[in-house]
Amino acid sequence: MSSYDSPLKKNVPVGVSGNAGALVIVVVLFSWLLSFAQFDMTKFEQVNGSFRDALGLERLPSSGYASVGDKALTTDFKKEILLIQIIGKIGHILEKQIAAGEAEVVNVERGLIVRISADALFLPSSLNFRDDILPTLQQLGTLLAGVDNEVFVSGYTDAVPPPAGLSLTSNWGYSAAMAAHVVQYLSEQCGVAPVRLQALGLGQFSPRKSNATEEDRAANRRVELFVSRVKQPEMIESAVESPKKSQPDATPDAKPDDENSAPSVSSAPPPP
Repeated sequence: MSSYDSPLKKNVPVGVSGNAGALVIVVVLFSWLLSFAQFDMTKFEQVNGSFRDALGLERLPSSGYASVGDKALTTDFKKEILLIQIIGKIGHILEKQIAAGEAEVVNVERGLIVRISADALFLPSSLNFRDDILPTLQQLGTLLAGVDNEVFVSGYTDAVPPPAGLSLTSNWGYSAAMAAHVVQYLSEQCGVAPVRLQALGLGQFSPRKSNATEEDRAANRRVELFVSRVKQPEMIESAVESPKKSQPDATPDAKPDDENSAPSVSSAPPPP
């Protein structure tokens, strides 16, 4: 991240339940104005300095950005605007769940977290989605299919063993199964590219609250979608290529050269 301050505070839930309309309007209006804007930072800083001189204020230090033609919008700034737009749209999609305390959207340093209660996603003692969450999940997946950022889906449980009817022997498997079901839905039903998705099971070992009461245990049962500021790695993109035509002298037992082999991909989730 660059040194400028983010428009939104980090690690703070984005309250959308009562102000979703206003937030979306502000984001859309700001983005619309930005689409018409062309900045010459050098001229802007000169005018800003003259204005502050006239008011008897100390000049601000230079931003360090150099103008490139008539435009000086940095890549980081554009990414930040895109992230704000995504947060506003997700907040609108999850407005009902946020109002009920079943979901929240959190802006963090490396991206954003969409946190949804497992009880709002799945039927009791089951890995089947609730009928009333499917339209919301469809809208969320369609939105994520339109961006290129990596998406890490993590499942979390409480400290109670998995429901007996699921044939899962540990909360590791239970949490991984929850994440895998969400990833499968996003990929197969919403068109999110599989190479952008990762399913992670973190069991009972990252609780948000104690497991002393049912209310606390319910808060710990959750699925989190971490939408990274980073786009899908180029190494993954390069690995997904159409197979090359066989050479005339190729034999069935011949092994590909190292330079033509698809690279192995190993990516650990960056915990927010």
